[in-house]
This record gives sequence, structure tokens and C-alpha cells, in this order.
Amino acid sequence: KNPVPRGQAVAAAARSAAASRTMAARRSATDWAGVAAFGLVSCGTAALGTWQAQRFQWKRELIAAREAAIARPAVAWRDARVGDAGAEDDDARACEKVRLRGEFAYEQSMLVGPRSAPAGSKGASGALAASGFVVVTPFRDAESGQRLLVNRGWVPRAQADLGTRRLRPAGEPEAFEAVRSASERAGAFTPDSNAAQGSWFTLDAPAMAAARDLPEDTPLVERIDAAGDPIVSRNSDSLLVFKVNPATHVGYAATWYGLSAASLYMIRKRFFRR
Repeated sequence: KNPVPRGQAVAAAARSAAASRTMAARRSATDWAGVAAFGLVSCGTAALGTWQAQRFQWKRELIAAREAAIARPAVAWRDARVGDAGAEDDDARACEKVRLRGEFAYEQSMLVGPRSAPAGSKGASGALAASGFVVVTPFRDAESGQRLLVNRGWVPRAQADLGTRRLRPAGEPEAFEAVRSASERAGAFTPDSNAAQGSWFTLDAPAMAAARDLPEDTPLVERIDAAGDPIVSRNSDSLLVFKVNPATHVGYAATWYGLSAASLYMIRKRFFRR
């Protein structure tokens, strides 16, 4: 074989070394891009896990505050701390019970819905009712003279007439306990309510008050623990039920922290293996 001239061999070695350095540089840049990408995923999921852990603690404190509010005796409306229900820094106040005694304006009742039945609710036939309406009725508290809107509860569709039917003789006062409530916001696919036609799809307190010639800031309350009434009201225990309970927050936090740890493992396994 013909020997390769020394000069050509040196040049070839130099080119090979340069190509190796170029490939190493490219691989290094790619690796650091991968580290950055997985690092962002790890940091983001860790932040979400921390947020869920904070939500867990907040939910536990909120439940404790609500339990304390529910345990206290109901106070007369004139002695109640009146304000907007549902504020984040005052959510527990929505569970402070008020005592009302007066007369409903049954003929001015409004039906909001259709709404799905509360758990275990039954229709006139005894079968589980599929849907119905929330009944909202103007009320005047005899002691304070305050006019309110009262969410009296849920009624099956087949018995919707009970919502506007007078259940007590005229002039006979009714007494019950209630908690403050807040207006609903219409969803993206919720039809618009029509006050003129009496079609209410959202519990919009200002609009409903205006439809009954009441001030738009008329308080809205929800009747609770009403026994012996065909209209199904919520009980006190249901005020402690949330769509997302504390245990669910723990599960979410564990999932996010697990994903964060998995991302760190992938960084070490893929980019820093020896």
C-alpha cells in the first residue's frame, strides 16, 4: 500500500478533530436546551403543587370557620351583619344564620331553571326527579321591615305550580332560618333570562328584584333546614360541601409534585449520566 503523506495525515486528523468539536458543541447546546425545557416543567409543576397545598390549608380553615358559624344560633335580621356574600375574605359569613319572620309574596314567586334535582329528591310519583326549578320569592321581615328575595329551595318540574301557590293562609306569618346568598353569573352557553316572560335561567338577584319593583340591592338569602315543606331546601350540613374538598387538593398536590420529581429524574438520567 502507498503510505499516506505525513502532511495529508495531519490535515485529516485536524479536520476530524474539528468535526468532533463541532458535534460536541452542537450536542452540548442541545443538551442544555433539554435541561432548560425539563427544568421549566419541573419548576412549573412544583409551583402548581405548592399552590394546591396552599389551597388545601385554605379549604381546611374555611370549613372550620363555616362549622363555627353554623354552630352559632341564628340572629334576627336587624342584628345581622349585612353585606355581600361570597367575598373571598368573608366567605364564612355566608354561613351565618339569620332568623326571619314575616310573609311571602307567593304570587310574585319566580322559577329559575331547569335545574337538576338535589341528591335524593323525589317527584310526585316517588321516583327520583330528573329536573325542576329553584323557587325565589319576595319576602318582608315583620320585625325589621326589610324586603328580601328568598331562595326557598328546589321543586320538581311536575310540581312547579307549588312555587307560586300560597301554602299558608294570608296574614299568617312564617318563621324560618336562612343564610346569605349571592347572585349567579351566567355561563357561556346559558340562555338569557327574560323577565317579561318570566323565564329565568340564572339566579340574577338585581334583575329579579327589579322585575318585582324592589331595589336592585335587595338582599338575597337562602332558606335552610325547612321541614314539612314540599319545596326542598338545603340543610346546614350541605354548606360544608365543596366541589373540590381538601382530600382532592392533596391528590392534586401529590400529582404535581410527582411530575416535578419525574422531570428532575429525566434531567439527571438523560443529560448528566456518567
